[in-house]
Amino acid sequence: MKIKNYFLVFLIVTLPRFCLSQELFLTSEAASSEAKNRKYLTINTDFISQGQSYTPYLGLMYGINGRLTFMGKMYYSRNTSEKFLGDIDIGTNYRFYSDDKKQFHYRMSLMTHIRIPAAGTQHSFASSMKILPPSNDNYTNDFASLILTSEYRTDNWTPYIGFAATLLKRKFAVNLQLNYAVPIPQGDYKFGNYFMSGVAFGYLLFPKEYKGYSDINFNLYFEPKAYYFSGNKFERTTLAGSGGWKGEFTTGAQLIFASTSLLELGYTRSIAEDNIRIEKNVFFTSFKLLFF
Repeated sequence: MKIKNYFLVFLIVTLPRFCLSQELFLTSEAASSEAKNRKYLTINTDFISQGQSYTPYLGLMYGINGRLTFMGKMYYSRNTSEKFLGDIDIGTNYRFYSDDKKQFHYRMSLMTHIRIPAAGTQHSFASSMKILPPSNDNYTNDFASLILTSEYRTDNWTPYIGFAATLLKRKFAVNLQLNYAVPIPQGDYKFGNYFMSGVAFGYLLFPKEYKGYSDINFNLYFEPKAYYFSGNKFERTTLAGSGGWKGEFTTGAQLIFASTSLLELGYTRSIAEDNIRIEKNVFFTSFKLLFF
């Protein structure tokens, strides 16, 4: 019983510091977990972009226990000519390894997710993306230029798995993330499988010395990612000119208030092969609220 009580005290004292620190990355999934019964709400949106291929979202995380966390997202569009709600992404993050010391830890997690499509048919998917309906041959040409990660609304079920390893030492954190996704179409149009690898860096700029939960934390981040997409398919035939590589470079800042509220501002620069439709420059903001 004493061991259990000591463990609970450890969670209450240390997890807010670890979870609300320079490893709470802007766009990367870290090898960390929420404390039991803790909830974590996110409102993410872009404020300077074309809206063509950026996917803002509403998010919820819930700590099932000290190692397993539920994660959910609902993508949406601010474009008034499109349907508001998009796909839902639900999954878990299981932290299977931890080496925790004072002002240091090394952790590893496995993630499993599934993206649930909002568009029930090929036609509703085509309409939401403002491209021609499937009866027109140009629809296939347009579909070849799309990648799954850029679309807020699809008709593919997409399970994906991932791995993350996070190292934190004093004011510096680094994270490695690997994901692999396999979209499953409901009709004739299938997005290509994709692999993502990313390295993220975080640095606690202030406070110089942590005094308590009321401290305002200011963190800086740099998060590069690389993707490779296999070709999209129509009727099981790979479309010419589809698939290829994409790179993302995200940088930003994060303010944490009273260890419960977070405000983030970030910028993402994307590059890709000429055949892939992307949003090259996106400025975004997120507000996050943590509570028991």
